[in-house]
Amino acid sequence: MSKFELFLRVNINQYSWNGLDNIFIIARIAFQERRKGHFTALIRSILPTLEQIGMQYIGIEAANTASSQFARKIGMNTSNDNRNFYGSLSDIKLALLSID
Repeated sequence: MSKFELFLRVNINQYSWNGLDNIFIIARIAFQERRKGHFTALIRSILPTLEQIGMQYIGIEAANTASSQFARKIGMNTSNDNRNFYGSLSDIKLALLSID
């Protein structure tokens, strides 16, 4: 595995993802080094751009253990199948203020 793997998707009113439109979906994410703050840094760095392009939500698709823990840590909601997570940009932004 390389240092990281990312597969991202932007959904702007093309189809509904768990009932949501205008959502930035993290379909696959993995970091070779864990618990180093990489996921937090990624989300913090992309939030301003997501706001600028009109995204309203961030979703994590088919979350693994590490990304599920992160999603819960920042207060993301789980879908009915408990594998996908989502949260509004404003809620995520507030949650990240408490993480250092």
